[in-house]
Amino acid sequence: MTNTEDNKLNLVLVCGAWGGGTTAVAGMLSMLGMPSIPPYFPTNDDRTKNSFESIAFRNVVDQLASMEKLSVTANVETRLRKIQAFSDYLAQQDALKDTEGKTKPFFLKYPLSAMLIGEICSVFNTKLIYVIRPLEEIERSRIRRAWFEQLGQKGAKVLYSSMFSAFIGSNVPTLILRYNEILKAPEACANDLVAFTKLNSTDNQIERAAQFLNRKSS
Repeated sequence: MTNTEDNKLNLVLVCGAWGGGTTAVAGMLSMLGMPSIPPYFPTNDDRTKNSFESIAFRNVVDQLASMEKLSVTANVETRLRKIQAFSDYLAQQDALKDTEGKTKPFFLKYPLSAMLIGEICSVFNTKLIYVIRPLEEIERSRIRRAWFEQLGQKGAKVLYSSMFSAFIGSNVPTLILRYNEILKAPEACANDLVAFTKLNSTDNQIERAAQFLNRKSS
């Protein structure tokens, strides 16, 4: 099945570097009531026990791009075909359906997906949330977590370049968040996310999302 413009699934894609704050923002979206596709990839970081990275989504992205080489590995036809097949799979998931059986807006998050923004936006009706953080802070986070070199500032330079090339070259709705600023004003960030995604979050959900963000530090 191929989606037309009218029946594309509504995706919020959280983009950013490893160690750059995407987990905090994805977690906030979850607290605000937006679904995703568990199970999530486990982490080795006690401060970030839930990555909010759908293993199913990671598996698709890893077939199309390389974390080790920080590059796309499949041709454009393959990229579009695999992402379309994933969309068709998601359309069948009861966890994403509302009471009328329609697929609700949902979020996905995996830093390497920044290499595939164009193809993802072609298949899904996408809104992008960019989470950015200074490179030196990302590198300190990498060292603390004992991650591979490409998961620090080296990878951030590549991913940020891809993200902002996509931003300049398209008109996809995009919310840009600075990680350090949202840590200072978590409730304001929660309200920004609600407004951008058009979620019908309750006051209690907004409070929970702000508290979730308040717990994040790395």
